[in-house]
Amino acid sequence: MERLRSFCMLADNARASSTTLSEDILKTIIQENGEIKLSRHILFILHQRLPSLRHRITELKKENSYNLLNCLLKFPESCEKDLEQEYLRLLLTGKCKSKQWKAEVENLMRKASNLYIPNSFKTDMKILFDTGKTYDAIVIPSDSVGTMVIPLSIHPEEIETLSTISYRKNVHRLILSSRSSFFRKLFDRRTDCPLGHISLVVLDSSIIPSHLLKIVLSFFYTNELPSLDMDSSESSCDLASDCELADLSISIRRAVALFGVGKILQLTSLMQAAEDKIVFELSYTTVLPLLQWAERDHGSSYISRNCMAFIRENFHHLSQTGILTGLTTEEMIKLLQDDYLQAHELDVLRAALRWAENVAREKEPDIIKKRKREPSNDLIRNALAPLLPYIRLEYILPANCPDLAKVFQSGLIRNPPTAIDGSTTIGRGWDYGDSRSPRFYKPYVEIFLELNANEWSE
Repeated sequence: MERLRSFCMLADNARASSTTLSEDILKTIIQENGEIKLSRHILFILHQRLPSLRHRITELKKENSYNLLNCLLKFPESCEKDLEQEYLRLLLTGKCKSKQWKAEVENLMRKASNLYIPNSFKTDMKILFDTGKTYDAIVIPSDSVGTMVIPLSIHPEEIETLSTISYRKNVHRLILSSRSSFFRKLFDRRTDCPLGHISLVVLDSSIIPSHLLKIVLSFFYTNELPSLDMDSSESSCDLASDCELADLSISIRRAVALFGVGKILQLTSLMQAAEDKIVFELSYTTVLPLLQWAERDHGSSYISRNCMAFIRENFHHLSQTGILTGLTTEEMIKLLQDDYLQAHELDVLRAALRWAENVAREKEPDIIKKRKREPSNDLIRNALAPLLPYIRLEYILPANCPDLAKVFQSGLIRNPPTAIDGSTTIGRGWDYGDSRSPRFYKPYVEIFLELNANEWSE
């Protein structure tokens, strides 16, 4: 059972795998025959990765000559083609196919000083983003433009005409288009962009807030999100339109906004990084608002599963604080169906009663006194009815609990479960077994293991 519980926890954390910058670039530059072909679009990577050849690369750019294999990368005559391809793979993505290939490439770099790569791929990509060197595109938030008309592209010598724009970021088309189909389609449509011109992209600030734009663009290069609680001066901005998130911290609201941006840009890795930030912030006070957001059409099934797992593991505390009363009928049923709900059955019954009382109270407000009055037993019984089949009364301990007796006396549960001979089965599931198994409640399991000298460990 413990293994099954671990498997269920793994299932809650399962999601489709996302790609890294290296993998995205490799998909873009690799050909159908498996070879890597150099083109003018990757010159900026070579310029950053190979300091010894930067002067040559700059000359090639000026001459619009891109026969790089013949003019730039001089491999030793004894170097085989497969080794050349692995070197290009390391140069352009920071990775080789295997450790053996990486060792051979490192040996090649020791022999040919012009091929030496001083920095890691991650370091070079961060430098490229911070400096914007050898950029071929500029991203501008719409609220920085003012009344200025922005063309689709601009000649490098005319960049000064953009000086009145309050914020703009120099980027590289290959990085953006390899990672996001949104940008790939955008750049593919601009087939008439003159050679050597810089593409200009204006992004709607109502969709991608300008104060989050730098974080988003940085993620394209680093695959990492920084701390989201810095510079909280933008907390008044409309980061997330969902009303249930209004009282949450700025870091959670930013993470939710970034999740939405990832959806728009079709960048799965950004969505998952934002989800990780949100899950890290799960607590007694945040779990219900986040669950309500996650269950929406634009929400996250991954966050929803993690919220339900958090409630399952902390059910006892949450039921006492009244937080569970905000759950829907479907969510309560899903919880009570769970074999691994961390609560004994009496706590489950009490939580279900509190929830049913709250539902009934919402349906029967006191209009005259403008407050919610105590609901009738009929309303509570009707609200409780959908949950009753999932409360395992046969495992309630102690069976003679006053709370349980009160429930039957008040008629909230009219027909107590009985055996064939007419005797009650409440609390008797432990004695003779039942068609339903008890929940895997840790304290009970530990007691059973101790009493049975670990015979029930499997």
